Amino acid sequence: MKQRSSPDSQPEQTVQSQSGLHKIAISATASVTLVLGGLWAANNQSHDNEARVKNDDGHHERNIRGNLTIEEVRDFVRNRIKLVPYGEAMRYGIQCGDGRNEKGLTTFGGEGSLLEVVLEEVEDQLDRELTDEEVRLLLNDYPDIVVIHTDTDGLTHVTDEIKKHSFLARYFTHVQLQEIIDQGLRTDHVRNLIGSEIDGEKIRDALCDIARKIQCQGCGHLRTLLSESHRKEGEENVQTHIADRVLKEVVCLYLQGSPNHQVVLYIGKHQEGGVLSLETEKVPDNDQAMVAALKPEGSRNAFTVHPQIAPLRIEKIAEFVSQEFPELNYKLVAQRALVRYQEECRRTALSLAEGFPVYKVTVKSDEDFTVESLGKIE
Repeated sequence: MKQRSSPDSQPEQTVQSQSGLHKIAISATASVTLVLGGLWAANNQSHDNEARVKNDDGHHERNIRGNLTIEEVRDFVRNRIKLVPYGEAMRYGIQCGDGRNEKGLTTFGGEGSLLEVVLEEVEDQLDRELTDEEVRLLLNDYPDIVVIHTDTDGLTHVTDEIKKHSFLARYFTHVQLQEIIDQGLRTDHVRNLIGSEIDGEKIRDALCDIARKIQCQGCGHLRTLLSESHRKEGEENVQTHIADRVLKEVVCLYLQGSPNHQVVLYIGKHQEGGVLSLETEKVPDNDQAMVAALKPEGSRNAFTVHPQIAPLRIEKIAEFVSQEFPELNYKLVAQRALVRYQEECRRTALSLAEGFPVYKVTVKSDEDFTVESLGKIE
């Protein structure tokens, strides 16, 4: 790809969270990037653009430097970005913008988080919680791929929980537990167990209950949604949150072999040093419109986000959900869900390491793109 020259900085403006406790000094365009970004959530402290992070849930400590340069961004785009038709990119589902993701389009928390925020808005408009059966039916009938992701840290917590489980522990050897860490939840052994006519359903339900625990998540956005700080006023049990019920059903359908419900394993440690907003000149309006999708080759040194995609997907999901609740105006659901999503993503972004640079990449063709620095998260 040929990279056009563009300014390395823009005037900053301050975007303040509702709590008023944190601020992000970024350009107006960058605020959209951060709100719709795909970053992990962790409690952190920063110094000279470096963050030493240790999650409260026990995930491994990481050293993270927010020092991605514009030259590294150019190399990233040349090696990892390819224009493909929107419909083709959607075959992979919307992935999380975690730097370890290898392909497709990305947004904050992946397709699973977009579905969650629409259903959360539906609950507010209906003025009641959706029942487990309603959530189950919606996910069974979901027309696209629902993606959430995990990693080896999350799966290590899963296996630790299995070892302590009074019922499940007897079904797993050390080797079979290691296979879960290396391969993901749906190993051959797990599939065989779930297929058993004797205890298969009980094993599946027990694994789902473990896999939905906060400490067993590999996605920081999900940890944010399931955390104590995100409980709604009056909730006594965080597992009543719609995010928990969506997570449970996705995991159960995935373990049963559904191709449309995926718990993707992201391999390796975080290497990200910045955030890339990947855009095209026009918002895709049909399956043949070209989008700047990720491909597996190249560096893992950047978080990525496709800010043009989340609003499209939220509206599509709201339209689908409204078929089950015709009393709702899906356009209004989508509009309010997007605002809600922005706030949820802002909470996650505000818990990241400060000092990470943000770049806007506009891909015009496979040989032509621009890179624009939008400042840093401060």
